[in-house]
Amino acid sequence: MIFLTPAVKCAGNLISALSPETDTRHPRMHNTYPLDCSVPLKKPQLKTLWNTVSSDLRSELGDSTFDLWFTDFKLAKIENGEVTLRAPGSMYSIWVEENFKESLIFTFNKYLSSCEGICFEVSSGPKSKGSG
Repeated sequence: MIFLTPAVKCAGNLISALSPETDTRHPRMHNTYPLDCSVPLKKPQLKTLWNTVSSDLRSELGDSTFDLWFTDFKLAKIENGEVTLRAPGSMYSIWVEENFKESLIFTFNKYLSSCEGICFEVSSGPKSKGSG
């Protein structure tokens, strides 16, 4: 059974957030939620958080939608309550922002002390090794 916590204000919209203590879909194991956004998260923490958020999004959106739009996204940083996702291209960042931003904010709010918004940066692509 999942219980809703009081509403949380995020990105100018009033949304409800699930309490990680009552959300039984994901065992907490070694993670303690919500994570404190006032201190920078290290790369392993960002990767673990993105894996957890990705799992929730996959459950919510379905495998085909998640695989189509989110597979190559990375969690770049969290700064002052703003989540920055690295997109594989500008088309992906625009589509995800227009169609999935509320789902992202809702999901991040389950695991962060504060989510003030989501922004996107476009990956510069794979680095090529110098020839010769």
